[in-house]
Amino acid sequence: MAKNIFLSLLVLLLMLLLSEGAWRILFSRGDVHRVYDRELGRVNPPNTEWTMRTPEYTTHIRTNSRGFRGQEFPVKDRDNELRILFIGDSFVEAKQVPEHERFVEQLGQRLEERLGRPITVRALGIGGADPVKELVFYRNLGRTFEADYVVQVLFAENDLVGRDMHFIASRNEHGKFILEEIWPEAPPDCSWKCVMLKKSEIIRRTYLFARTIKQKNQELALHTLLRDFIWYTNTGQKQAEEERFALLTMFARTMREEVERDGGRYIALLMPGAFEIHEEWREEVIEEYRDRVSREEWNPSGLLDRIVEEFSDISVLDLRPAFLAQAKQGHLLYYKLDPHLNEYGHDTVTDALLKAILSL
Repeated sequence: MAKNIFLSLLVLLLMLLLSEGAWRILFSRGDVHRVYDRELGRVNPPNTEWTMRTPEYTTHIRTNSRGFRGQEFPVKDRDNELRILFIGDSFVEAKQVPEHERFVEQLGQRLEERLGRPITVRALGIGGADPVKELVFYRNLGRTFEADYVVQVLFAENDLVGRDMHFIASRNEHGKFILEEIWPEAPPDCSWKCVMLKKSEIIRRTYLFARTIKQKNQELALHTLLRDFIWYTNTGQKQAEEERFALLTMFARTMREEVERDGGRYIALLMPGAFEIHEEWREEVIEEYRDRVSREEWNPSGLLDRIVEEFSDISVLDLRPAFLAQAKQGHLLYYKLDPHLNEYGHDTVTDALLKAILSL
C-alpha cells in the first residue's frame, strides 16, 4: 500500500515537472527574475544572456556586470568624446527590441555621424523603476560615467510615486518638497508563496488568472479597477495634485541639480503612453470600463500637461507632438499586447532626441 502511494506521488511529481517544462517551452516569455544589489536595489542578473519570446517579438538580452542592458561603463579616455547617459524604466531597458534598435544606441550612432566625434551612450534602465530608484541609480553608479548629458525618461503611469517609499522628504517654507534622505530599496521579503510563484510558470499564471477573475467579480475601488489608467482620469489627476505631482517634480529637480554639479546637462524626456497616442486603442479601454467610468471622466492629455506645467524650470522634451504626428499618418509606435515601443517608436524617439540635442 505504502509502495503504491509512493509510486503515485512519484508519477504525479514527474507529470508536474514535465508539464512545467512543456509550458516554459511553448508559452513562457523567457524573462528572468530580478536579483538584489545592495547599492542599486533590484536589477537584472549581472553578466547574463537570455531570450524573450512573445507573440509580438523575439529579443536576445544581455546584461553587464551591474545587471543593466548594454555594455560596461568605460573609463573616459577618448579625445573629444561626448557622453550621454539614459536613466529610466522599461522604456529605457526596452526588452521588446534588439539592443542596437533601442533609441539609446541609435542616438549614439547618429550623433557620431552628424558631429564627427566619438559618442558613448549607456543606459540605467530597469522595468518598474521610478524616480526614487533612478536617483539611487545615478548616485551609486551613473555619476561614475561622467556624462555630458543625462536624459531621464519619465513615464508618468509609473512615476507618480507616493511618500511610502525609501526616501524622506519635507516641505520648506514655500510649501515645496525637499529631499532629505534616500536609500536603496530593501531586499524583498519572499514568502513560500512568492518562491512558488517565481519557480513555476504554471503556478504563477494560474494565480494571476484566478486573481483577475476574483477582481472582475468584486465591486472594486476605481483606483484598483483601472490600475495605471487611473492617472488618465480627472479623479486620478485630482488625487495626484495632493502630493504626487510635487514629489515627481522634487525628484526631477534633485536629479538636475546633481547632474549639473557633476558638470553635465539634464533633460527630462516625457514618454507618453499608448492610451494617449493611439485613439483606437484608447476607445477600447474607455469601452471596457464604460459601466464604471463615464466618457467625460477621461482626460488623456491632462496627465502630461500637468507635468509640463510643474516642470516649468526644467529642460523638457515632450514626445507627444512627434508621436501624434506619426500616429495621424497611421503608424503604430507601440506593441499592442505589450504596450512598449516597437522599432518604429524607437526610431521616432531617436529623431526627436537628435533634433533636441543638436539644438542645445
